[in-house]
Amino acid sequence: MAQAVANLKPSVGQVAKAGGTAVAVAIAVNVVLYLIGAAAGAFPPDALTPMGVPVDVTAVIAASLMGSLVGTIGYFILTRVLTLKLARQIFIGGVVLALIGMFFGPFGIPNAPVLQIILLEIMHFVVGGALWYFLAKS
Repeated sequence: MAQAVANLKPSVGQVAKAGGTAVAVAIAVNVVLYLIGAAAGAFPPDALTPMGVPVDVTAVIAASLMGSLVGTIGYFILTRVLTLKLARQIFIGGVVLALIGMFFGPFGIPNAPVLQIILLEIMHFVVGGALWYFLAKS
């Protein structure tokens, strides 16, 4: 009986609620980090992303939102096609791999001060951590 309960898949609503919470937390924390960094001068207008724009609060919100949505959709798909235990293991592995893959991105911003790079790295971990925490327990 305990095995049957452990393999129950989260409902669409449970995943959506957990994903929505992860989105909200990631955006809120990352906006606060951005505002603190901006007040400290960590986001100068001449530090342009590969898209040719400086990092601003809109970009922080968009990146946090998109990363969280992709993670939520990925988690939902995994829980539909695999056992819950295996889906969680693969999801957590995917989050870790995504964080490793995103690690070098901030270093590619020309003229980025060290504080900007550090804050962007932390922001990546905030999104990954929110997804890991809220989705893996749904």
